[in-house]
Amino acid sequence: MIAIPRIVFKVAVLISLFLYFFPFQLKILPLSNARILQILGAVCLFVYIIYKRKLSKRILYYAAIGIFIFMIGVVSTSIVNHSMQFDFALTKGLYIIFYSFEMFFIVSLMKCAYKPFTITKALEVVIWVTLIQAIISLVFFCWPNSLDAYNSLIVIDDDYTEKIEGLNAFRLTGIGSVQFANSAVHYGIALWVLILLYICPGSIFYKNGYVFSCVAPLFCICGILSARTFFIFLLLTMVYIVYIWYIYMVYIYGIYMVHNNKAISSNNFCRSYFGNIFNSEGYGCCGRLVDGVICKYEGRWFYRDFIYK
Repeated sequence: MIAIPRIVFKVAVLISLFLYFFPFQLKILPLSNARILQILGAVCLFVYIIYKRKLSKRILYYAAIGIFIFMIGVVSTSIVNHSMQFDFALTKGLYIIFYSFEMFFIVSLMKCAYKPFTITKALEVVIWVTLIQAIISLVFFCWPNSLDAYNSLIVIDDDYTEKIEGLNAFRLTGIGSVQFANSAVHYGIALWVLILLYICPGSIFYKNGYVFSCVAPLFCICGILSARTFFIFLLLTMVYIVYIWYIYMVYIYGIYMVHNNKAISSNNFCRSYFGNIFNSEGYGCCGRLVDGVICKYEGRWFYRDFIYK
């Protein structure tokens, strides 16, 4: 059996996740790339069920919750609109369900691309995808002819055409249907994820601060040029940074408490403050300002030297 190089899966993850966040439809294709990925995801899920002969209880649990919320939305729509026509609500609801198939396909690729597969790796891919979109948007902004060439290849509606003609000289326009205010929201969330990765050991942005220093300002520039909505995210980012700094201070105080044998109870200060911020390996994610971490072994907290230096 031929082994597929892992780099192939990594490239496939980048492409599929990019199309997930920024969907579009080429004129030469009968379906949008989102629908194609959803079909692939449904096939992968079917193969998974045949191979495993069962579904994870967690998948069934979240599927049941999703269907329940979906039914509440459909009924609420009919009550508010005083209409029994469910076509629009059902169509949008089914699209949301289909997106879960698409994400199942992407996560399956991630598990093949990264060993071990962690949430840190998944968030890094989100940053790289957003960086690609930012670069493409700047190219479209600086060279409008490239944007015209892209628009000639995709299926676009009249509303989108009017927006592009009126705003492409003042705002960034990238690939896909996520534009302007939605694009600013995407850049804002990506900025928060980037800040979080900057303090997570094992992340490339933690190990290479200069990469963070280049990517973060670029996201801010692209967010501001996309829509004024991004200014709200800048204000929220300041609050976010203050919160992370607070976590740092609590973390350092916890190290002092444990190092001086002042926190030994099972329900002590460390458990209450740090129980939810440790990764699966048991090492703290706030080690950038300190030379040690608090670890948990056999139900007890203890101090050890920081291993990521």
